[in-house]
Amino acid sequence: HKEIAGNIIGFASFNDKGGISRFEGKDGLELELEKYLSPNPVDPAKTKQDNGKVNLVTDIPKGNDVCLTIDMEIQTCLEKELDKRIEECYAEDGMGVVLDPHTGAILAIASRPSYDPNLLIASRQDAFKNKVISECFEPGSTFKIVTASAGLEQGKVDLYTSIDCEGGRLKVGKKVIRDVHAMYVSSFWECFEQSSNVAFVKVGMLVGLDSLKDYIRKFGFGQKASDDFQNERMGAISTNTALTTLSSMSIGYAVAVTTLQLARAYAVIANGGYLVDAYIVDKVVSELEEASGDGLDSAINELNQGSNDESEKLDGILKDKSDNQPKEFKVVYRHEVKRERVISEETAEKMKMLCHQVILKGTGKSALIPEYKAGGKTGTAHLAKPADLGGGYDPNRIISLFAGFAPLKNPRIVVVIVIRYPQSKIRFGGYVCGPVFKNVVYHTLTYLNVPPEPLDMKEVKRDGFLAQESYNDDNDTINLAELEPIIPGEISDKKTANAGESENRPLERTQLTDKDGLSGNRFGDKNSELEILGLFNPKDIEYIVARSKLERSMPNLIGLTKLQAMEILEGLGLGYECNGYGRVVEQYPLPGDSIEGVDVCVIELSNDISNLSMNN
Repeated sequence: HKEIAGNIIGFASFNDKGGISRFEGKDGLELELEKYLSPNPVDPAKTKQDNGKVNLVTDIPKGNDVCLTIDMEIQTCLEKELDKRIEECYAEDGMGVVLDPHTGAILAIASRPSYDPNLLIASRQDAFKNKVISECFEPGSTFKIVTASAGLEQGKVDLYTSIDCEGGRLKVGKKVIRDVHAMYVSSFWECFEQSSNVAFVKVGMLVGLDSLKDYIRKFGFGQKASDDFQNERMGAISTNTALTTLSSMSIGYAVAVTTLQLARAYAVIANGGYLVDAYIVDKVVSELEEASGDGLDSAINELNQGSNDESEKLDGILKDKSDNQPKEFKVVYRHEVKRERVISEETAEKMKMLCHQVILKGTGKSALIPEYKAGGKTGTAHLAKPADLGGGYDPNRIISLFAGFAPLKNPRIVVVIVIRYPQSKIRFGGYVCGPVFKNVVYHTLTYLNVPPEPLDMKEVKRDGFLAQESYNDDNDTINLAELEPIIPGEISDKKTANAGESENRPLERTQLTDKDGLSGNRFGDKNSELEILGLFNPKDIEYIVARSKLERSMPNLIGLTKLQAMEILEGLGLGYECNGYGRVVEQYPLPGDSIEGVDVCVIELSNDISNLSMNN
């Protein structure tokens, strides 16, 4: 299969040491499963060659045969979709997993770039790594399922609990947590849908640090996700006890995870509340002596007990290529599925609905699949810099994520997509990874003949649970300078799942002054710093709309969040075309222009407030 699953399978080479010759696994599963795959050493003195050299065809005994859970059709799809999106977003690399949430079977696992094990000399060095199990990162908002589950399970919040998001700005100690677009008093489900960091910090405070860490471990973080990968990293959970640690952890920082761990955590939601171990080795079989027809039938029946999709594997396993005589096989190892309940079925069902909302109306709309209802969560995180490079976060090293499951009623698969360091104009998780999730899920479910579970758009519009139209900007793209860099970019596991203690460094708040070009008469006598930061209430929006209608002139939208600008334009009955993300830096028609005959307002957005252009 050339590069397909190349860096997962790995490679082996033939070694001759001290007159004893054998194949040895050197990388990937060839190395991980050495104890099963390795044959007995060959003594050159006993070979059939007169010169004492080993004949690879006739003299090398067989090791055991290993049956993997990987489905090559799904694996190929995942790799092609990742490669396509990595190229489109000018990204450095990417990772992905397709998991059966009920058993933990890995149907596909991809680390890009890959290589052809037959052409090692032509391979990139980084292509040998299976980043799905070896690369740790802070998961950002994809981690909010843990905070939400803890809050629901403990009864601290329910779907309709009102949370004051305080206009998208919350001071925690000497730090300030912000949302990209401001929200005010909102229900919990809407906070989850729009990924409000302020709301989730408050939920985390209700849960408490010790309890939140307990749920983090229940969801499988800080421990290996599979026993099949000896070199899998455990990630890390900060041991710090500061309030700022709790706020960071509530929104997916102060923890380091692998892609496989994240997939296993989402399986908890998808399967009704159980933690299952991920696995890639379905069974291991060894060839015995020639079998009668009854013996062959018995072997086939035994091998088929654990899987329904192994006919192709059995064709190769149960037939001797040299003489076509059937052989009998003994099952040396078979994976046993073990499940541990970590949240109630009721909480899992609520979380499924919340994740469904994200795709329907929230930050994950790019992953919407008309044929299948799905649930998921977006994430956008930055790479933490090591202390020797100054610490903090690298603003140019963004990790985009999307994690979810489908179909909604009885999820058959969990899919996690991670694309690292995209250079596209828009880099948040929904935009970068959502399309990959969508295509992989659709292809996989149709390939597995899963009956459609289509969206009814009429029902969607009538459903009172749905939030208002969502937006291209993403609360996952928070100002990372607001968070303390607890987890370094490279985690070293030393038989522990905890990161080291870190110093809490206070963050000084940046004051906005006249030199920033932000002062001036914008809304009558309203020109305070609170207004610039978006901390005005809905009645201020009503005032702006009423005044514009009275004067029949275009209001000044400069400096507002996209949400605020769109609420004003909708109040005026105007359409809008948005470019970029962040706050409004330009608008057309200009502030003060007549709105007579105007149908659409074009607004440009930026996260850099220095780009604000005051046109009034």
